[in-house]
Amino acid sequence: MTPTLRPLRGYEPTDEIPLDLERWATPKPMVEPQLILTEETPDDGQLRTMLTKVLEVLDGRRHIAQVRTLLADPIYEATLTRLRTMPAATRYQLYSVHTCWPTPNAVEMTGRLETTRPGHRRAQALTARMERRQGIWTCVFLRILEGRQA
Repeated sequence: MTPTLRPLRGYEPTDEIPLDLERWATPKPMVEPQLILTEETPDDGQLRTMLTKVLEVLDGRRHIAQVRTLLADPIYEATLTRLRTMPAATRYQLYSVHTCWPTPNAVEMTGRLETTRPGHRRAQALTARMERRQGIWTCVFLRILEGRQA
């Protein structure tokens, strides 16, 4: 007995041009800023979100324009350089973040992350400093430190 295959309406491609062209269009990446920290004192969750979004930029899941407002000019330029020089298959996973407030207008953070590339994993540390400038929190220092291979 031979099975009978029937197309499912609305799911199978046809030879006709679809009437709803937007359905088949490729979505354009967002290029406007997605996150701006303007709070008086951001909590640990907001700081962790900021670091996660920067790591998503580094591994290609997010466009750098979405975090531009969070990065001071030297950090932005260094991130662009890192994007050009690092392998595209690098994936970052942030596991922990610890904060220290040396002044009311500055927060220093350390974090533990794992870097995954095809064939190996590496434990690394991240350190960052954010300062409040004209009411907006800006990342003025960001460094991923090399660690041991896991």
